[in-house]
Amino acid sequence: MDFGEEVWRKVKVIGSGAFGTVSLAITNPKEICMPPFLAVKSAELSSAYTLTKEGRILPKLQGCPYIIGFYSHGVSIEGKEDKFFFNLLLEYASLGSLGDRIQQYSSAGLPESEVISYTRSILKGLKHIHNKRYVHCDIKPDNILLVPSYSDDSSSGVEDVVPKIADFGLAKRVGKRVKKDAEHLRGTVLYMAPESIVHNEFEPHTDVWALGCVVLEMLTGNQAWNWDPDDPLSSLLDRIGYSDELPVLPGKLSLEAQDFVKKCLVKNTALRWSPDMLLKHPFVSRKLNDKGSIQ
Repeated sequence: MDFGEEVWRKVKVIGSGAFGTVSLAITNPKEICMPPFLAVKSAELSSAYTLTKEGRILPKLQGCPYIIGFYSHGVSIEGKEDKFFFNLLLEYASLGSLGDRIQQYSSAGLPESEVISYTRSILKGLKHIHNKRYVHCDIKPDNILLVPSYSDDSSSGVEDVVPKIADFGLAKRVGKRVKKDAEHLRGTVLYMAPESIVHNEFEPHTDVWALGCVVLEMLTGNQAWNWDPDDPLSSLLDRIGYSDELPVLPGKLSLEAQDFVKKCLVKNTALRWSPDMLLKHPFVSRKLNDKGSIQ
């Protein structure tokens, strides 16, 4: 393929969302600082506010192996109408999302050893984000991407699967108030913390609540809140924000797993554990053997 002066070229669309589209792109072999494949998030320049915001935040969060890699951003002219697009050049997660992985297991839930490994990595990513004085505000399985880790010493060529936090379009600075919008909720309701619903509060502890929902979903294969999409959204908001109800923890889960989730899903934010505390919890501090099983 003749790239000419191009650094990268889109191959196909692999995803879409409110922000725009995600395309798989290949890079010019002459670009030694670029990997062979990229994920390119694109939106028309006139409606690229969320994407440009993400482009400002992501470079500040690099240096952590559990945050999706950022390479560059720029504007391209595309299509017959020569429209301007804003593009983010990101690490390509060839294994899809954590949401995809959970669906592969249907309603059985992932093996606990796998959940432990993923949870430990996500916690380290959250700790890094919070130490940089940011809140993600939309932690959920679809925003955790899975990237293979390659090793020359591995006979299979693949040593591990690394979960990486992605999609920082809703992220905000710690302590910065956000305007309440009655028509648009910030984040995804099934993973929203009670304080976000009641007080429009989005701080590091709200990411921890969302993590608790994600961990429970990994363990059970089902979302933390049993809710019928045909029911009014207000009923779910009331349950999460204004009642004493908490997600049900199946008895089949290990005691360590149940206690870990309980430490995340605490409605009193002063009692909710931080990522630093959770990294020391017995559920994630247990060692895994070479085969990924719990020792």
